Amino acid sequence: FDFLKNREDDFVKLESSDDSVFGPGPLLILYNIPHGLLDDELADMIEDGAPIASKGTGGIQFERIFPAEVVNEDDAAIYGNMAVSEVLDSLLQKRGAEKGAYKNECVVDENAAPILYFSGVSNKEMMQTYKIIAKEIFEETQGKMNAACAKVVGPALNKSFKQLVTEISGDHFDAMNRN
Repeated sequence: FDFLKNREDDFVKLESSDDSVFGPGPLLILYNIPHGLLDDELADMIEDGAPIASKGTGGIQFERIFPAEVVNEDDAAIYGNMAVSEVLDSLLQKRGAEKGAYKNECVVDENAAPILYFSGVSNKEMMQTYKIIAKEIFEETQGKMNAACAKVVGPALNKSFKQLVTEISGDHFDAMNRN
């Protein structure tokens, strides 16, 4: 079973040596990330993993999004029906805005994989940052949660954000259970 071949055009193989960036940003969407990882800690981890992208104006913007904002069928699902490109644009418009309480009232779903979704960051820095944050998520949850990593690619921009999260989560589950 070849995981990538069976996913048709849903995956774009990333080359770690590729320093090009794609998508607006730099931006990191932190989906379903445990509350125990504080924004200041995340900012430091991102700067350690992506020093080049972090040096730009404003560094790498990051935003937390929780399952209730994406997968619920009610009006609370702010991002669910928006296209990925619209979500990226709306989050980037917040640049420079004060981060308030980071939605502590939003529930982290321990049965859903956390997703680190990168835009406008090189593959090398994406992977370095992912390894740092994924390790912290694993430790924070005593091994209950393994983070998925994805990067903005052209075919995903017109998908709904809910579809994107569902596909990444499902593929991550499949990949973690292969052996």
